[in-house]
Amino acid sequence: MARDFSRRKRSPVKPIILGSVLAVAAVFAGAGAWIVLDDETGVVAEAPAARTPPVTVAVAVVDAPRPASQSVTAPVQTVAATSAVPAGAPPAEAEVAVQTAAIVPASVPTPPPLPPPPPEAARAVVLFPGLTPAPQPGLWENTANGQLPRVGPNGQTPWQVYARPFDWADFRPRIAIVIGGLGMSAPLTQGSIERLPSPVTLAFEPLGERVVNWVDAARRDGHEVILSVPMEPVGYPRIDPGPNTLLTLLNPAENQRRLETAMAKFPGYVGITTLTGSRLTASTEHVRPVVEVLRNRGLILLDARVADRSAAAALATQMNVPRALVDTRIDDVPVAGLIDENLASLERAARQNGVAVGLGFAENPVTIDRIVFWAETLEAKGIVLAPLTAVVNRQPDR
Repeated sequence: MARDFSRRKRSPVKPIILGSVLAVAAVFAGAGAWIVLDDETGVVAEAPAARTPPVTVAVAVVDAPRPASQSVTAPVQTVAATSAVPAGAPPAEAEVAVQTAAIVPASVPTPPPLPPPPPEAARAVVLFPGLTPAPQPGLWENTANGQLPRVGPNGQTPWQVYARPFDWADFRPRIAIVIGGLGMSAPLTQGSIERLPSPVTLAFEPLGERVVNWVDAARRDGHEVILSVPMEPVGYPRIDPGPNTLLTLLNPAENQRRLETAMAKFPGYVGITTLTGSRLTASTEHVRPVVEVLRNRGLILLDARVADRSAAAALATQMNVPRALVDTRIDDVPVAGLIDENLASLERAARQNGVAVGLGFAENPVTIDRIVFWAETLEAKGIVLAPLTAVVNRQPDR
């Protein structure tokens, strides 16, 4: 027989028992304010109301001045921190008051009152011993076309200041090797910087996205650098060196603007060359504005002699601009045997004239291989591998 629980008579609850039940319920209700049980996971989580307030941080930093010519070093700083948060609280949620002591590099003299370097030049660059960081105070200026090198107030020129050191008492025949086509391809540029002997001069294109970084890397490794400026070749516009190319159909003011735009791409070069300007450099009228800019800004000209009858070197001589000329293009035919013959030709020219200049291109891996091997034989031959600045004004015009 089924039981009818809905009609069952309930016994009265004594007052003392009811009071105990109410007390226990109050305890559990209070604990519920501090913990929350996740119905899905069963994990006890901290109640939102119990969390630590957001972080409040006060920082005071004083950066002491330092000479622009010195490399940036990590200063030592003193930090005093106080916290009134219970132990075990997450650091990111702790209320902390921080006071940082003044950052003062140890044993750094007060810099002289010279113009500061441009903001983007404040890079920590550790250079090859003897190479000067760039840009140096007093050797650059802001222009409408960007920051450009200039002759310093004491007459110092950028080509002398940024040159790779050379032992001028070494009277052995000198050969300067220039490798062009750098700054556009990361593998070719990095491979050339790392593998080539550091006296080899590197020519960088101004259009590379990371050209500033590559120039820094080259100078850290001891390489002297020059700027390769795109100029009009025979066959233009079918053969187009790219944006901002100097052209014979433009007026001198526009060509100067394009030249200075290229010159503002990175600091630290000793001069310029062109590896494309076979038409423009054959014209005295059109190359004159280029040489004038170099004279006014204390830079050298490397006449790569891409024109059969280049006017660049002779004009530089007339205008008292330091210059050098390429004697041999060592890899016009990128074959190991022919490159070796051209390097031997440079040796003969150096013995005959005291100096010689060879030009090659990074796009030819065999060129790099042969130069690396050849450079190791020079000591026994009584010849020195020299930076480009060590052969300036030591070749006849031709």
